[in-house]
Amino acid sequence: MKTYEYIFAAIILIAMLLAATFLTSISPSLYRSVSEAEQLKMAAQKVVTQLLLSPGEPENWGENIDVKSSDISSIGLAISTIFTQEAFSLDPDKVQRLNRDLPADLYIPPDKFLELLGLGSSGYSYYGARIDFIPALRVAISFDGNEVRVKVTSEQGIPVVGANVTIGVLYVRDGRIALDEELGITNLDGECTINLSSQINPSFLVAIVNYYGLHMLGFKNISSHGGYLIGKYLLVKSSLEVNDASALQIIAIPSNEGLRLRNVTYCISSSVGVADYKAYDMGYVEPNIVAVVALTKNGELIAAYKVIPESYSTIAGEVYTPLAYILERSVRIGFSTYTIRLKIWRMTW
Repeated sequence: MKTYEYIFAAIILIAMLLAATFLTSISPSLYRSVSEAEQLKMAAQKVVTQLLLSPGEPENWGENIDVKSSDISSIGLAISTIFTQEAFSLDPDKVQRLNRDLPADLYIPPDKFLELLGLGSSGYSYYGARIDFIPALRVAISFDGNEVRVKVTSEQGIPVVGANVTIGVLYVRDGRIALDEELGITNLDGECTINLSSQINPSFLVAIVNYYGLHMLGFKNISSHGGYLIGKYLLVKSSLEVNDASALQIIAIPSNEGLRLRNVTYCISSSVGVADYKAYDMGYVEPNIVAVVALTKNGELIAAYKVIPESYSTIAGEVYTPLAYILERSVRIGFSTYTIRLKIWRMTW
C-alpha cells in the first residue's frame, strides 16, 4: 500500500471520529428540544381544557362584582347554569373580566391568571400565555350624516355576501330613550346601508349579523356615555348620575326574519362603588341581553354592553419565542361565535 493511501485512510478515520463526537454532543439538546415541545403541548392542552370546560370556583365569579381576583380559587371561562352546561360555550362576563380597561377591582391580572392555572407562583412565571379572541364574522359600523353602513367580513377579511343584518338605533326623544329597528342584507361588497330619517339623531348603534347560523354583534358609540354591563350591574363613571329608577335592556329574540331587537324596562336600585365607577343593580338581566341603556340627569344617553377583549397576554405586545405551542378551538360567547387561539411558551429554559 502506498503512502498516500495511508494518509487518505487516516483522514477518513479522523473525520468519522469527529462526526461521532459532534453527534454525541448535540444529541442531548435534540432530545431536550423534543421533550420541551411535548411539555408545552401537554401544558397547552391542560390550559385549554380548564378554561373552556370548567366554570371555575366560585362558579359565578364573572357576574359577581363582589368577587375579586384574590377570591378566585380556580379559573375557568365556561358558562354554568343550574340545569345544563354546554361544552365550549363561554360566559361573556368571565371573558370580559380579562379586559384590561375594566375597573382594577374586577380585572384579572396576568400573574394571578398564571397562578390559578398552575403556570406560575408568587409573582414568578414558569410559562407565558396569550389568548386571542377572533370573531368568526367581523362587523364594522360607520355613521355619516343619516347613513348607517355595516360591513361584514370573514375571519380572513373576505366580504360576506347575503348576511342578514338587524340594526338598532338608540337615541333620546322628548326626554325618553327611543329604539328604532332596521333590517337589511349585505351586498357583494359585504355592506349593508340604511338611510335614517333626518329627524333621528342616533347616540348608539347596535348590529346583529346572522349568516347561516353564525351570529355576531357589533356596536358603534356616537355620542353616548360608555359603561360596562357585568352580570346584573350597569357600571358607569362615578361622575355620572342615572336620571331615574329605570333602564332599558335591549334583547334579541328569534323570529322568521332572524334575530329582532326589543327592549324591556327594569328598575335600578342604589349604586355601590367599584373603584372609580358606580355599579347600579338592575335586579335581573334577560338571558338574551345585547346591551343596556339609561339616561343621565342631564338627559344624555348611557350605553353599555359586554366587551370581549381582542387578546389577553401575560406579556405586552407581540411575543416571539424560539419554541411555543398554539391551540385553536371554536367557541360561542353569548350570541357570537369566536375562535380561541392559545399560545403558550416557557419563560425559563
